[in-house]
Amino acid sequence: MIRLVKSYHLEALAEAFADRLSNLGNRDPLRPVPVLVPNRDTGRWLTLQLSEFLGVAMNLEMILPADWQWRQIRRFYPDLPKVTVSDRYPLYWSLMELFQDAEFVESIPSVAGYIYHDRGFEADDFGGSGAEETWVEGGASDLEVGGVPGGGVTGAGGVPGGDVTGAGGVTDVSGVGASAAIPGRRRPAKSQLERTSQIALQIASLFDKYLNNRPEMLLEWQRSKNRANGLAVSGTEGDLAAWQSRIWNRLCDRWQSLYEDERHANKAELWEEARDRLTKSADGEDLFLFNAGLFPAPIMELLQAYGKHQDVVMYQVYPPMQEQDDALNNLGKESPKLETLYSICDQQEWLDFRPTSNSLLGSVKRHWTDPKADRLVAGSIEKDSSVQIRSCHSPLREMEVLQAFLTKQFEEDPTLHPDDILVVTPDLRTYVPAIEAVFGSDEDGIPCMDHATGLGRSGSVQESYQCIEVFLSLLDSRFAFADVMDLFSMHPVMERLSVTHSQLDQFQSWLEENTVYWGLDEHHRRMEGQPEERLHTWREALRRIWFGILVGGEQGDVIKDSLVYPRLSSTEDRETIGSFTNALYDLEVMLRQKREDRSVKDWCDWLGGWLDGWMDASSAAQIRSLLSKMETEADIAQVTQVLPYSIFKRHLMTRTKREAAGSAVFTKGILFSSMVPVRNIPYRMFAMVVLDEDSY
Repeated sequence: MIRLVKSYHLEALAEAFADRLSNLGNRDPLRPVPVLVPNRDTGRWLTLQLSEFLGVAMNLEMILPADWQWRQIRRFYPDLPKVTVSDRYPLYWSLMELFQDAEFVESIPSVAGYIYHDRGFEADDFGGSGAEETWVEGGASDLEVGGVPGGGVTGAGGVPGGDVTGAGGVTDVSGVGASAAIPGRRRPAKSQLERTSQIALQIASLFDKYLNNRPEMLLEWQRSKNRANGLAVSGTEGDLAAWQSRIWNRLCDRWQSLYEDERHANKAELWEEARDRLTKSADGEDLFLFNAGLFPAPIMELLQAYGKHQDVVMYQVYPPMQEQDDALNNLGKESPKLETLYSICDQQEWLDFRPTSNSLLGSVKRHWTDPKADRLVAGSIEKDSSVQIRSCHSPLREMEVLQAFLTKQFEEDPTLHPDDILVVTPDLRTYVPAIEAVFGSDEDGIPCMDHATGLGRSGSVQESYQCIEVFLSLLDSRFAFADVMDLFSMHPVMERLSVTHSQLDQFQSWLEENTVYWGLDEHHRRMEGQPEERLHTWREALRRIWFGILVGGEQGDVIKDSLVYPRLSSTEDRETIGSFTNALYDLEVMLRQKREDRSVKDWCDWLGGWLDGWMDASSAAQIRSLLSKMETEADIAQVTQVLPYSIFKRHLMTRTKREAAGSAVFTKGILFSSMVPVRNIPYRMFAMVVLDEDSY
């Protein structure tokens, strides 16, 4: 049986859930209670709330809906590898292999027109545009839950949901529609490979969304494989479905030729098998969902099948809708979609909640939940402080004003704790320096405040990902002075080179005095299409410095057409310039080596071999772990082709950005976070910064 408990207030739901947990009866105390949550932040907050209600919260397993779905699949396929052939990145590598078949590509004008000719959308980076950012409301894009449209379903557990289809239920990612390939000039081979990589990622992203939100459509494509044009449809939908289904079926054929066991099965097939077997299986335990919100409809179908033999209790916040209040209805626009998605529940219960505060904010809340409630009279607003606005000229000033405001609040309210305060911004990374400068240092007798930035990973892991991004980009650059110094100033690099900030500043001043502009040497400048001139290059500056150290002389002396720079005299100075010189020569070697095309495995081995020379041990281990994932994904797709450095670099940088996704920390003081992961979590005090049209 599936039971739904609804309320306007998250804390009321948490209290009801605590009551349910305290009355579980004869449940095995050694088995964890599974709780599906929309993200890790909600799971952490719920654990803290339950500990307050129950005195202790233990043996609770917070699971993302997508993870729970895979747990059910693996019940029936225990030997299934962690990475499957139809995961997003193995899909990408499989498509890269598939699109090496020129005859097959030419048979699909939408793809051939982009890869081979000058028509089609332009993807500025590896993520590009098109399918990655395609979100269409309503119509044929709605998902189906037991035959009922599930419209606008958003992702859960990091998996985007709903609204992934275009006109007629299928998204066109090619940008060229069904137009025929134009005869004429073909692009150079490497350009074709770049464009193949771009469109392969777009199609892989699209198929990944289909797998998570429309698996039945993909299964229908497989079943109608022998029909004319792939599907018995016509018009725009038929054109799109025809060529997309052909690609999908060719992928399925490839996987079946590679593997004879369950490894060839795609996620749609695995989902269908799990759903059918859950309907018949009596094994399992009671399951809880806490404010899971909108998630892909196929997961709801699995829950419906699971609920035929087990109790499933869902606790969900429902934003109210008022017929004559468009502003508030915009906040509650998810309600109709929630009603549709959760309509399969056997029982529903409403937990009433009415705000009791007489403040301006309390009045707004009361009117939102009860349109007949009296509005706050205008005369009392002047004395109200529940909603305050400050206008500042810079991020640093915003943080200073916020610190002064919070200091006053702590003085006036002894019960207010830093853990009770949430500060959100749409651009958290930009604000981190200002946050640390104001809240992380003692100044003028004002103590630093306990705080945490919800960037998800620890600071060292964030630095590792940022460092490898700077490193990879530098190898594809002109080695401008500022770009190289940016790399040397990264913490993992400074740790590995054993240099301090003062030594880095000294090195920078030496190079500035030797007027380094760009280019490793004259040969590098020639490669960049510029005159073969060594003046103002890195090598020329180092020649001058080392002539001064090894030969000596006075300012203005010339040795082998190079001016001597005789200002480095101490042993420490020589050790400093030695460390940076070795690093620059390593960069020169890497610049030569990256010109050779390699397989995915060889590229990962190549970069992994250089990490120990450029990063501290902890950062190098973090990047190696990511490289290992990439190798596994390419291996399961059995990629055989060799790739240029540019494709490897863009793929790895795409991965570092995804791996560095944010997460909040609720017990380390004032929480600074982006808006999305914590938007449904209540706090005593809430602040927003960068409240302007361009940012929101």
